Amino acid sequence: MTVEALEALLDPQGEYALAQGRIFFQRREELYLNVRMPFEVPAGQQDDATNMLAFRLKHPKLPRLEKLLEPPKGQRVEVEGDRGVWVNKSSDELVTWFMRNPHAADELLIWPHWAEAPFLQTARETYSVAERLRERSGARLLWNGEPCTPKQMEWLRRYPHLLAVELMQWLESKWEPAARGGDASSTSGLTRRSPSTPPPRRPRAPGGLLAPDGEARRRKPPACRRQGPGSLVLSDCWDAAMDLTLAPLRAQVRRAA
Repeated sequence: MTVEALEALLDPQGEYALAQGRIFFQRREELYLNVRMPFEVPAGQQDDATNMLAFRLKHPKLPRLEKLLEPPKGQRVEVEGDRGVWVNKSSDELVTWFMRNPHAADELLIWPHWAEAPFLQTARETYSVAERLRERSGARLLWNGEPCTPKQMEWLRRYPHLLAVELMQWLESKWEPAARGGDASSTSGLTRRSPSTPPPRRPRAPGGLLAPDGEARRRKPPACRRQGPGSLVLSDCWDAAMDLTLAPLRAQVRRAA
């Protein structure tokens, strides 16, 4: 390992850093195609999990998607076969995905398109969408393998700064999310549930999901842009993050040189 080789690894516009950036955006793009839920911080070796915001609308005679998926104001709907998506009219960004369950003809799967909004905001909006379609169709709404009730969804109100990783740990390992005030970005630890409190059910994959095939529209991540022939420049946020991460290492390299 030489100083020059280490500098090449630490260069935010170097081959290694750009490769890591491309992998990051590729994984992010695949989240909605594979119905996965990203984490804000790793949970052990996990960066994501089965989408725990996937709802199931169950009815023996569900309306046609074109009729059922009438979007709210400010959004439009695009339907292709057994799949549909709501799109924000002003930004042209995807909002909510829908798909008839290939393993249960009487079910419609509902899940969010992951963007920049905080997890709890996305959770509340997705639940609102599911409730809207339930009222419109008269169907049963299922979440985590059970009928979806206001009591079951109490966590939406109880934890004002809930993180995706906390929801996973709460459902899987019985760790109660920490009640935080003020700083929504805090990732403080979790507290163990009281032994007298019955543990919640383990999350289930929403109906044996089959991810939409490769023909589903893939949108190029907006944070990537091209500058000059053949060069890929990542967003300013990526550059800033790399600078903050690598600055101490660069200082050590300079001192060693």
